[in-house]
Amino acid sequence: MIGIVLNSDQATTQEIQITANKLLLVSNTVVIVSQNKNLKNTLKKQKNLIIISQQQPFEKSNCLSEIYAVSSQFPDQTDYLTLSTNYSQVKTTVLTNLSNNSNCYAATINKSYYTISHFNIDNYDLFQYLSLDDFSLEKFITQEIQCLPLSFSSGDMF
Repeated sequence: MIGIVLNSDQATTQEIQITANKLLLVSNTVVIVSQNKNLKNTLKKQKNLIIISQQQPFEKSNCLSEIYAVSSQFPDQTDYLTLSTNYSQVKTTVLTNLSNNSNCYAATINKSYYTISHFNIDNYDLFQYLSLDDFSLEKFITQEIQCLPLSFSSGDMF
């Protein structure tokens, strides 16, 4: 399973590091998509951590373009576990539960967390979807790959 740190370019180095470390607990490899050269220098020595840049033709600096960049590195059918830097404080048990279930995203009774998800896709299928020019992560997660919510109580999330 490949972990993807989402929203890297809008986060501090510390938030990215915390997010990556959480994903490394349940993933074989973690990928960060960032244009920040300082980040590459700061984190380059961390084992099982890859830092890549956005990939053409989808360089939109949003979550789906980040997922596309990672899928370009792993073009075959691959399991991905995503975590946004906005939710770096998520409990590890949430990530463990997601990783043990296929095609799902974290949810509470009041909110869905599409940037905390586990799904399987290949680069070709993602390219085809993004070619339709729809960059809504919610639509991609719920309609295209048909992930289901994995419910947690609010107290169990963070």
